[in-house]
Amino acid sequence: MTSVVILTGSPGSEKTTIARTLVAESPQGLHLVSDKYCEFISHRMNPTQPKSGHQNTVVMHSLASSVRTFAEGGYRVYLDGVIGP
Repeated sequence: MTSVVILTGSPGSEKTTIARTLVAESPQGLHLVSDKYCEFISHRMNPTQPKSGHQNTVVMHSLASSVRTFAEGGYRVYLDGVIGP
């Protein structure tokens, strides 16, 4: 398995900028943006609300599965996003 780099922090903390810079320097680099996974849900809830627990869990499991699949495929994954809760 190739490495996984997790870039997390509060919104606006330059995670995406850093990930883009790092992936550009990595021949097998892959930039995965966690926010995109929430966009797949047509009637998504605000992920900060207590009632969004199930949605958040499913999104995080989906994200983790994707990270693992890409890493096992030989990519160096740069995961960008607010990870949690």
